[in-house]
Amino acid sequence: MFVIVSVVVVLAVLAASVSLLAHIDQKLRQGAEQQVTTFTEQAASNVNDRMTAVQNAIGAFGIETADPERVRPVMEEFKNRFGFASVAFAGVDGIGVYSDGAPFEIGDLKMAETALSLEKPSYSANYDLGGGQRGKLAQNPLYIDGVLVGALYVEIPSSMFSMERSLDMFDGRGYFILFDGETQEIIVPPTEETQVPITTDTLIYDFLYESQQTAGGKDTLFRNDQYAQEKNYIALLQRAVADERCDLFTGVIDGKESYVCVAPVYAGNWFVCNVIPVENVRAEGSAVMAAFQVVFALAITCLLIVLVVSYLFYRKRMQERGVEMKTRLYGALSESLDMAVNMYSPDDAVVTPIVAKAREIFGFPMADIMGKSSVSDEIALSDEGRELLDRIRHGEIESLEQGEFAFREPWSGRPSWVFYSVTPFEYEGKPQLLVVFRDVTDEKTLQVSMSDAMVAAETANKAKSDFLSNMSHEIRTPMNAIVGMAQIARKNLDDVERLRESLDKIDLASDHLLTIINDVLDISKIESGKMILASEVFSLSDVIERVAAGIKGQCDAKNQTLTLKRYGIDADAFVGDQVRLRQMLLNLLVNASKYTPAGGHISFEVSEKPSNVKKYTHVTFVVADDGIGMSEEYIEHLFEPFVMEGRSSVQGTGLGMPIVKNIVTMLNGDIRVESELERGTTFTVSITLLRATEDEKNLLVADAPASKLPCTRVALDESESSKLVGLRVLLA
Repeated sequence: MFVIVSVVVVLAVLAASVSLLAHIDQKLRQGAEQQVTTFTEQAASNVNDRMTAVQNAIGAFGIETADPERVRPVMEEFKNRFGFASVAFAGVDGIGVYSDGAPFEIGDLKMAETALSLEKPSYSANYDLGGGQRGKLAQNPLYIDGVLVGALYVEIPSSMFSMERSLDMFDGRGYFILFDGETQEIIVPPTEETQVPITTDTLIYDFLYESQQTAGGKDTLFRNDQYAQEKNYIALLQRAVADERCDLFTGVIDGKESYVCVAPVYAGNWFVCNVIPVENVRAEGSAVMAAFQVVFALAITCLLIVLVVSYLFYRKRMQERGVEMKTRLYGALSESLDMAVNMYSPDDAVVTPIVAKAREIFGFPMADIMGKSSVSDEIALSDEGRELLDRIRHGEIESLEQGEFAFREPWSGRPSWVFYSVTPFEYEGKPQLLVVFRDVTDEKTLQVSMSDAMVAAETANKAKSDFLSNMSHEIRTPMNAIVGMAQIARKNLDDVERLRESLDKIDLASDHLLTIINDVLDISKIESGKMILASEVFSLSDVIERVAAGIKGQCDAKNQTLTLKRYGIDADAFVGDQVRLRQMLLNLLVNASKYTPAGGHISFEVSEKPSNVKKYTHVTFVVADDGIGMSEEYIEHLFEPFVMEGRSSVQGTGLGMPIVKNIVTMLNGDIRVESELERGTTFTVSITLLRATEDEKNLLVADAPASKLPCTRVALDESESSKLVGLRVLLA
């Protein structure tokens, strides 16, 4: 009976092993095919990226002069950077120079000229570049200020798109081929010598057909394809190319079973064709299959020995098979589970890995974590984690326990979190602990991010609430003045002087109210991207004088000293948005006066220096005061909307500095701030302004009487300066 059962078992094992062997072989083949397909698609993507980069570089090439000798160094650098075969420039007369200094004429071109004759860029078909190279000719017209001044001619070698090095993952075996799907022309041939020679006239389909014939007809190309019995390989390959899709076939090329995979480049109707021997792709799979066959043979041999020797060893053999099945089960669990599962015996401190992934989580195996106390220091284990490990070592876990603890990844130092579950049970007569660790770093990071986002939202909401509170106060003040003066005016209709005074104050309060509303609209426009800078001719000295006059009254009211200094002022007429420039400067000066005690000092400095950019001047404005200053913590949030430090009793909206910052940014400038508590603050604004031409300067003089405000260079008395309250200045 034992023999019959054993024979049945052996036959069953044989059948299962053969079936498993076939299944493993199928999975290995599918994996290999997917690997080749993915590799080919990636190669096609890399070729497409290179082609796009080359086209963008040629399209972006520009010059500032039509002098060939001055253009030549730029072409030489351009050629060396991208590895072009040649780069040449020709003027509108068709005569120019190569990047190496050799003379060039468009009559030397091997392809039809389009850049000068048709004023349009073009890329030719492949042709012989000489020296065994083939490639394309790119032509691109060049303009200066919209006027055609010449053209760029670039010979692009096909070798630029070779991806041979990528075959290193297959031990460098196989062919990388780049071909034109429309003409079937091989653009980049294999660098490795092929049994079927490739010449400039060889077509891709002819090459594959002749390579298949070298197998002597022993095999049929694409034998695994479902259409192989009805269609030849040329039709299948042409179908994939015509449909512009990636496809893979298996056949014999140059006497070796190989994968043939094509993938579209999606640029220039090019395709990548990789021919890779199956043995190179499935080298690891073959080793796995060989090892499995050896293990299988040993298992059968052992089984037969057990049958022949005696029944006494049967029980032992079954135990060995049980251990083997456990090992396989543990291996399968390790592959399928995202956690570390271990069995720990407190009595003898033995760790039995079930899902051996502790090293992936902690950087150390479970045996080291439980046996070496230094590991806890190396991974900066938290107190909760240390206490848990101590209790596990001493067998103090009496029921299911779950929780979390923190540590640091030893390879990156990144803070990480682990969820643990410890369950006591008995196995083989000994108390054991089932210890499960699962990495929950991503979940904790998400929780922290959500918490930070909630805090940020609450902060923003509080800032807006504070803003609404401040704005209600700012708006209520001029509104109360308007209502009060209107009531006084109604009661004094017969008193012309009193009526005029009330109406004047209503005008001032209305201007103030309008200023607040306009500034709120300004920040709204800035945040929505709808603010557009004007482009008009203006006088910088006029802007400076008006800004100084605008702040003078406020400084005089607080007995503050205002100092205006100018350095290196050469140009005065510029083109830009003088309104926003004036608004930005006035905001800075008003803030300086506002947060400087009575009797303090305010400095306004303006300097110019030449810019590296032609027709532009670098202008620097410095506004400094010796007021209350700002803390370092507040400076970090200075340019955020609605944010105010709150150390001063002066009211504001928290929008002044954000508007200043955005105006400076729109002017392509830079703003820096230096401040010290109770010592003062210095703002430095650097912008680059376009100098006005002579015609624009004349226009500025001609339009001055009609377009400019009255000159403000004279000193303002106290009564006049009080009327500046309505200027559009937003206090921070």
